[in-house]
Amino acid sequence: MRQGQVSVIDSPGWEELGNRVFSGLPQSVGEARRFLTGLCTEVGLDDELPVLLLSEVATNAVRHAGGRFRVRCFCSPQRRLRVEVEDGSNRTPVRRGAGVDDESGRGVSLLDLGSCWRTEVNGDGKTVIFVPKEKLWA
Repeated sequence: MRQGQVSVIDSPGWEELGNRVFSGLPQSVGEARRFLTGLCTEVGLDDELPVLLLSEVATNAVRHAGGRFRVRCFCSPQRRLRVEVEDGSNRTPVRRGAGVDDESGRGVSLLDLGSCWRTEVNGDGKTVIFVPKEKLWA
């Protein structure tokens, strides 16, 4: 991003669609996916890419933060979706080299490929914020 440009994350006018706290148990990742799918359906937004990305970030919250996490969803005036996942760890996501047989280690690469994203760390943990791309192969 060039100096003076505003990231899509920081663009004005985001309206909250909903937020929910999840237990941090492995099954809460599926609950978070269903929560996001429901919100997207309510407002007529495609949910395939956002749900994939949320699944990665929520799984990391369960695996690495080890506690409850909150999902907050917003819609912009341009009908873009922003998802925030807050957890109690101040450790930021780290890119790992995943081999073809590895079952994990691709989350940051998926975020890079499919969204504009960043992490904000505060005294109580962190928030991973992402805005899914409108088109992956444009």
